[in-house]
Amino acid sequence: MSCECHLAGSVNPVCNKTTGQCPCKAHSLGRQCDVCPSGYYGLSVNNPEGCLKCQCSNKSSSCVSDQGWLVSRITTDLSVLENNIDVDGWSVVNSAGSVVPLVLDWEITIDILKGSMKVDTSGSEDLYFVAPDKYLGDQRFAYTFALSFHLQQGNASSPAASSKGDVILEGKWFGHPLVSTLGTPPPGGNNFDKYEVKLVENDWRVGNISGRRPSSYEMIVVLSNVTSLRIRAKWTTLTMQQYTRLADIALTVSNRTLSVLVGAENATNVETCSCPPEYKGQFCEQCASGFTRVAPNRGPYVTCSLMETLTRVIPRLECVRNTTLQVLTLVGHAMLLQVLHEDTNNYAGL
Repeated sequence: MSCECHLAGSVNPVCNKTTGQCPCKAHSLGRQCDVCPSGYYGLSVNNPEGCLKCQCSNKSSSCVSDQGWLVSRITTDLSVLENNIDVDGWSVVNSAGSVVPLVLDWEITIDILKGSMKVDTSGSEDLYFVAPDKYLGDQRFAYTFALSFHLQQGNASSPAASSKGDVILEGKWFGHPLVSTLGTPPPGGNNFDKYEVKLVENDWRVGNISGRRPSSYEMIVVLSNVTSLRIRAKWTTLTMQQYTRLADIALTVSNRTLSVLVGAENATNVETCSCPPEYKGQFCEQCASGFTRVAPNRGPYVTCSLMETLTRVIPRLECVRNTTLQVLTLVGHAMLLQVLHEDTNNYAGL
């Protein structure tokens, strides 16, 4: 009996000789392991468990892979323009948030042919490379992919541990940073090491390196509006002058624009959701027409008619799309209400 095990959904291509059943990953089904179970989508060889759990802003468990997405990359281009050094928007800050000088280094090495950024790490302060805007904002389409980069330091002796993490990711809708560790510090001398941090929950911790792992939903919440991405620059307890260099940074994402390369791989990590009546949008991230939130920008959605009953507002008060009702004050049983514009970009899952 021919196995024909699906590579994306199978642990290996060897099936049961009697039944023909292939060994499926945790989240794939079928004799050939080529089907996602209910509540999952995006069967891919890049997913260690086969399919991905539907997120849908935590409002639905019904989704499928959205079509037309290709694998692309956000990269950093380094160049020297006349007397000015262009580091493509990158900066360095210390633990207090103060900016530290960052310069472009054009010393060509075997590892790096495009130049690197370097920062003087003398002193004892924690230092971090800070990513520019193009790595921030809505990066949910980077979920399951990776951030890759090269690092090198002048002297790797006297390594310093950091409980704050080696890569730090912050999001607007999540109250704690997500942190990841690189495993080994950058090498000393002239050689760079390449690092790859996957944007999946198993590679991150909440708050610090001893924190719990985030859920897949929390990972998506952070990626839906990234406000800060930092890479550790100070790796040693040495206080003498030396440099840490960062180079060849790339964030792999799904993209459906025409800017992706011809022949790019199809991406399966983007969901499109079937939403309950009170929600709409590809990810159930918006309030549907005729519904509003009990409290501004948070809490459950209810019908406008129910909201009027709950708050005892005058019947003629209109409840329209993209508005929320905010309680301003209470006078006995009467409520004074103010109609506020609701930011439709607000993440509805909160």
